[in-house]
Amino acid sequence: MLGDEFSREDYVGEEGNEHIKQVEGILIEAYRKANGDFPLWNRM
Repeated sequence: MLGDEFSREDYVGEEGNEHIKQVEGILIEAYRKANGDFPLWNRM
């Protein structure tokens, strides 16, 4: 799909990276509120 040389940082820039982090946090918190626990894909 995306080439090996694709870099998220190059594509969205610093402001875009901050927005991605904020949205990820919102999605994780929404999942936690709806399901009572953090999503499995968020665990390390």
